[in-house]
Amino acid sequence: WNVYQYKRVPFGLATGAQVLIRILDMIFHYIKFQYVYHYLDDLVIYSENYELHLQHLNEVLSCLRGAGLTVNPSKVTFAVREISFLGHRVSSAGIAIDPQRTRAIVELPPPKDVKGIVRFISMVNFYHKFIPRMTDIAAPLNSLRKKGVKFEWGASQQQAFEQLKQALSQPPVLSKVQIQDPELSQSILKLETGDNCPPYSLHKSVLHCRSRCDGNLKVVVPTAAVPMVFEFFHNSVFGGHLGVFKTINKTRAHFIWKGTGNAIRARVRACRICAMSKPVQTAKLGFLASEIAQRPLQKIFIDYVGKFPRSKLGNTMVLVCVDAFSKFVWPIPVREATTSTTIKVLKERVFSKFSVSEILVSDNARCFTSHEFQRFCFDLAIKHVTTSPYYHRPSPAERFNRNRKAALIAYHSDNHVTWDQNLTWLQLAFNTAKHESTLATPFEIIFPFRAGSPLLHKRQIQGLIPEEVDEELLVKTWNQVKRYLLSHHRVGDRYNRERLPQPFKAGHHVYLLNHPVSDASRRVSAKLSPRWRGPFEIHAFLTPVTVRLVQLRNKHFVTKAHASQLKLATCVFKS
Repeated sequence: WNVYQYKRVPFGLATGAQVLIRILDMIFHYIKFQYVYHYLDDLVIYSENYELHLQHLNEVLSCLRGAGLTVNPSKVTFAVREISFLGHRVSSAGIAIDPQRTRAIVELPPPKDVKGIVRFISMVNFYHKFIPRMTDIAAPLNSLRKKGVKFEWGASQQQAFEQLKQALSQPPVLSKVQIQDPELSQSILKLETGDNCPPYSLHKSVLHCRSRCDGNLKVVVPTAAVPMVFEFFHNSVFGGHLGVFKTINKTRAHFIWKGTGNAIRARVRACRICAMSKPVQTAKLGFLASEIAQRPLQKIFIDYVGKFPRSKLGNTMVLVCVDAFSKFVWPIPVREATTSTTIKVLKERVFSKFSVSEILVSDNARCFTSHEFQRFCFDLAIKHVTTSPYYHRPSPAERFNRNRKAALIAYHSDNHVTWDQNLTWLQLAFNTAKHESTLATPFEIIFPFRAGSPLLHKRQIQGLIPEEVDEELLVKTWNQVKRYLLSHHRVGDRYNRERLPQPFKAGHHVYLLNHPVSDASRRVSAKLSPRWRGPFEIHAFLTPVTVRLVQLRNKHFVTKAHASQLKLATCVFKS
């Protein structure tokens, strides 16, 4: 039975439409959508001019004659500029609604029930492309279609009903997109008249251009559609917010327009999501710009380190104080890192036994920024300076902590509750060792005599080495240290190696490096949070590499930051 075929439409007219469509597709397969289109048993032949229309008409009739099909002469219209097709008026001006098809809708009375609303919305929805914001206009009507809502026809429903009917009675005409680019418009006009216009060509009414990169044909994108193309190939999940190179190559594989590379490059660099999500290529911005202390105890750096296991004496933290000039260090164990503890230790262990410093430098911990600590500094006429948040390089206390940690591991790796027992001797060991930045020991910079030790006393080494008394020795040492610190040769060259000058100026808009914290209760992961926040405005420079950031709109202070924590914010393109 599989070699037999029906000679008539089987099972009545239920499958007649599908069979007719399949037959017409077979007949017009090579010219469909070029100058002929069919919907069920309706045929439309369209051409650019009368002469070409006669050729197309002859080709279509020849195809029908070859297939043994005929047309009803009374239902055929030849060579007209406007036709009625599927409820629309189609002409060279565009597509409009056929008034004869919408007259029944415009004359409908208000619905009496939900089924009436469904019937009306379904009829209007066929012409939805002619009604701007149809969803918003029909919202009062659709609200009555919800389950459990009582049908009550009110003023809002009546207004929506009349507004939709008014939109159908005075609909706009949908026309072809008008290309604003004069060069493209002229090229299209030449191609439509049959002239050659290399490197452009028309294929299925779409303008193509042969790329100079690979020689392939690409679809030409008008200026108005560039944001849409960029949105897909960069912002959407299919674009992945990739970089300039990948986005350009993805786009150029299919599309082209004048200045494709520069346009995509500018838009990728201006993408706010990319700016907040991706790291900078180099964070080494800004050269060393620290101020040099002129004498011992003029500037002291302080910082807490810990927590450690609670020792036998009850200590869990270490307050590290470092003199900026001599590098003299005080590692002082404490129970808790509080403001009161900090004030007490500075008073009893540093200021009362040595000298009150002019400048005190710390990070932004709460114990250093509290009102009580600010009052303490004010009473002693101490200038308190805080470093940039999350940037610890300027503090010698931070660098000392690395050496201190290694020493604690070396002496207390077996018993972690005795870590504070040897801190006083470790203080002496650090203070009697020659420092690389001063070429002198911190002890000899402060005191005009050699430091003693058990070995020297036991073997009487001090007596074997005569100590010359020089009243000007301390002044000479200070001058030597000052000259060496001012030269910055070793420290500065090492710090500035592979660093770039900071490019920022007052008034620039910048993003600030973000430091998110994971929060399981809010299902927030630091790894998935933006790397940057902002943008903010640079209000002023506090140092050559430290800036004061404010909000863009109200100019409220945000924070201060180091240049290496910033990156420029480019203007954002609006689609």
